[in-house]
Parts: sequence; structure tokens; C-alpha cells
Amino acid sequence: MDIRSAYSAALSSLNATQYASSITSTNIANANVEGYSAQRVNTATTYSDGSAVGVGVSSVSAYVNENLFKSYVSAVSQTTYAQTTADHLSQLLDQYGAVDSGSALADLITDLETALADLSVTPESQTVKNTVLNAADQLASTLNDLSSDVQQQRENVDGDIENAVTTVNQALTEIEDLNREISVKTALGENTSALEDARAQALLTVSENMNVSYFTTNTNELHVYTTGGLPLVDSRAHELSYESTNNVNAVTSFDDITLDGRDVTNQLSGGTIGALVDLRDETIPARQEELDALAGALADTLNAVLNTGTPFPAQNGITGQEVFDGSDAFSASGTFRIVLSDADGETQSVTDLDLSTYATVSDLTAALDGIAGVSASIDANGHLTILSDDPDLGIALSEMDSEVGSDAQGVSDYFGLNDLFIGDDAGSIKVRDELLDDPSLLSCGKLSQDATLSVGDVALTSGDASVALALQEAMNTTIDFADAGAMGATTLTLADYSAELLSSFALEVSSVETQAETKGLISETLASDISNESGVNLDEEAARLTVLENQYSASAQIIQTLNDMFSSLISAVA
Repeated sequence: MDIRSAYSAALSSLNATQYASSITSTNIANANVEGYSAQRVNTATTYSDGSAVGVGVSSVSAYVNENLFKSYVSAVSQTTYAQTTADHLSQLLDQYGAVDSGSALADLITDLETALADLSVTPESQTVKNTVLNAADQLASTLNDLSSDVQQQRENVDGDIENAVTTVNQALTEIEDLNREISVKTALGENTSALEDARAQALLTVSENMNVSYFTTNTNELHVYTTGGLPLVDSRAHELSYESTNNVNAVTSFDDITLDGRDVTNQLSGGTIGALVDLRDETIPARQEELDALAGALADTLNAVLNTGTPFPAQNGITGQEVFDGSDAFSASGTFRIVLSDADGETQSVTDLDLSTYATVSDLTAALDGIAGVSASIDANGHLTILSDDPDLGIALSEMDSEVGSDAQGVSDYFGLNDLFIGDDAGSIKVRDELLDDPSLLSCGKLSQDATLSVGDVALTSGDASVALALQEAMNTTIDFADAGAMGATTLTLADYSAELLSSFALEVSSVETQAETKGLISETLASDISNESGVNLDEEAARLTVLENQYSASAQIIQTLNDMFSSLISAVA
């Protein structure tokens, strides 16, 4: 080999080593950059006329274990799904109050039970009646608040879906742009490692929000698909479309998440979006079902008892809470009693109606209206109204042995003539306004059911505590609850059901938090494995840099030697 060839070979080695050193320095500088893959310079012998004349850089590459990376992409989706679920349920659980706190539903039910126990001892006390109604009102208000919290959480989740869709679309557009740049550089044989790292990070962003499948084409483009096989990125990015809904309630319907005009809501499993959709449409509504079951049982149970009674003194007028049309069928049996009584509870008139003789609500209303001194009608809101024509007399009712409809309710209960609670779910339940305005209307006793009750007889007394006692007993009576949310069919008292509801929810949150932690550990392990294989090892890079510096020094020494030899030859010739 002549001096010129040796010089060219040494110079090519010097240049290749210098380039490799710059890549190694870049690796070291990016050691703490998430997703950065260590780059390696691949060299090859260069030839001229079949003879080796030096060394050159053939390519720069970054090793990525594709199977390991696919596992990590899947694990990321599972982790974010579990973590998103845990975060939102934990936030909602905080609104319920701790199991042992004074704000827990079971404690509020106990407060109402205690107040009713006091009322059964002093049924004539207006102060105790007020305490009962305040306890009932606090319980109803808490159910209202929890229902509102549930729906607010759904609204928050729905807004998060829109935000997540925006994040996915940005990542899809980034993949499209990087695909185009990577494809061009690949065709030109240029280094695409940094671009591929950026694209991988964009893919991870998509997978954080939804499960995806993907592959790399022979032109080094990344194509991404939904689990249902619809393209998210092929020759271009296909963006998702979604607009969140405001003022969410229990019956709100939500728009579909679409892709190129097609509903893909059910294809976006896993990840943040998958978790949010499941939370909004299934998991959180289950909490509403449980609260509604408790509210419904509370209202039905106590209303049924209170409707067996009548306040002392009797009211001049009574308006039911249930809505009817006069033409509605009325299927009933037994007897219903209506008494006009004075302020002392003495009977002024007594009428027992045979319910089997009436076929419609209008028939019953007409019979009531036909009683001397009584007016009855269905008002504009569909409520049965019964009035005493004499302002000094009140209407006292007794369900006697009446049974109406398939549930065999008493007439007063059927029409809601003496309800404690109105509303049929946790969002609407409340204590009847008339009771809150005038606690004396809270019934503690019953109208006499004596078959021989006559004008002048005492029909009502202020010391009768039979209804108050029955209300207290109802609080401790087991109730058959149907399936609701995550609560299976069960038979429990109101307090026990509310305690079980909270306990069950707390256990569910604990379970999903554990799942999130477990999934997170799996993701961290896979990320560590990828880093060990593809990331920057500072010790290795430092050692490699030392080797390259030695190689550079050696190549430089060869060039210096060749320069000296060349100078000596020139001097000898001269």
C-alpha cells in the first residue's frame, strides 16, 4: 500500500471514529430522556477496484425489541385503564363520607330512628316532631347531594373523554407527520432513529388512551388500527370525533365517539378512554342505582306506615302526591273510612266506602265528593284533593282493610295522601313541604277503626303514638331489596343496607386501586426491560467513548506518521 492509500485509509478511520464519538456523546446527553433509544454506528470496509481502501459509516441504528415493546404498549393501556378507574371512583367515594363518620348514610338513618323513638314517647311534642322532620330532611338532602355528586362525576368523566379524544388526535397527527419524514429519510439511507423514537412516544400516547394494534410497513411507516380493525393512521391520520355533554342527569343520553362518521365507542376499549366510557355508562350509574334503591325503600316504607295514620287535629284539606287521570282504572277491595272531626278529635260524620264498587279513579272521586260536607276532585296536576266544606272541621282518614292494585296498598298510601317523603329516587326524594312548614301535621296516631264509631265519639287523640311506634319499628324491619348496581338482591334493614352500600363501594375502590398498582408495576418492569435493552447505559457509553478516543488518537498518530514520512520524501527529493 502506498503512502497516499494509507493516508486515505487512516483519514477514513479518523472520520468514522469522530462520527461514532459524536453519536456516543449524543447518547450520553440523552441518557435521561424518556423513550430515547441508544444509537449505534455501523461501519463497513470501503473498496476501490476490489481493494479495501478504508472504513466508512454504513448506517446508524437503534435496537428495539419489538415484541417487548408491543407488550409494553398493551401494558400501558391496561395500566391507564385501571388507574383512571381508581382515580374517579376514589374521588366519588370521598363524597360518600367515611364508613365511621357522622355523615355516613347509616348514621343519618340512625339519627332518624332515634328521633322517632323519642316521638313514640311524647307524640304530642311539637319540638320532637320538628326533630324527626329535620332528621328526615337531612337524610333526604344527603341522598340528593350524593345523587348530584354521582351525576357531576359522570359529567366530569364525559368532559375527560373529549379531552382524551383531543390528545389522541394530536398524537395521530404527529405519527402521520413523522411517518412522512421517516419514509423519505429511509429511502435516502439517512438516520431515522430519533424520529422513530418520537413516533414510538406518540404511539404510547395513543395507547395510554385506548387499545390499538399496529405494524410497520416496508417503507418504515407506522400504521395504527382500533381493536376493531379500523384505521387510525395509514396513509393519513383518521381523527376521532366527540363532543361532551353538559348538565348531566340520570337519564342523559350521550353522543357516540365516531371515526370517519362511524360509531367506534365500543371499539375504544382499554386506556383512559375505555375506562372513562365504562365509568360514565356502567360503573358510576351503578352507584346511582344503589342510592335510588335506598331512597325508594326509605320513602315506600315510611310512607306506607305514615299513611295508616292521620294528624291531630285533622287537616281541613288533604292533597295527594301521586299523579292520576280520572279515567285510570281503580281496582280495589275492602273499606276506606272518611271522618269529619272537630279540633278536639270528636266525630261529626263518618263514612265507610266499599272500594269494590268503583272501577276508575273518577268513580272513587265522585263517591268522596258525594259525602255530605266533603268536596273531592282531581286537580290540574293530577292529584286527588279532599276538602272539608266547613273550615272548622278536618278530614281524617283510615285505610281500614283497603287494598289497591297489585301491591295491595292502602288507599291513602296509593294516592299519597299522607306521605312523609315525595320523589321516587335519590335525586328527587324530599320531605313533604307541608310537614316542614307545619310539623303538627306529622301523624303520630290513627283514626279510630271502631265499627260502631258514631257522631260525638272521639275519633282522634293527641296522645296516640301507634303510628310513631310503627315508624320506629319500620326502621328496624328487614326489607327485600332487588338487584341494584353492584348490590345483589338482599334482605336488610335500611341502616344495614346503607352501611353495606358504602362498605361494598369502599371494597370496590380498594380492589381497583390494587389492580392499578399491580398493572403499574408490570408497566414499570417492561419499561425497565426496554431501557436495559434499548436505553443508554452510561458506563457502557463512557467505556465506548474511551475506546473511540483511543481509536481516534491511533488514527491521528498514523496520519501524523504518514505526514512525517511524506515530508521526509519531499525533503529527500529536493
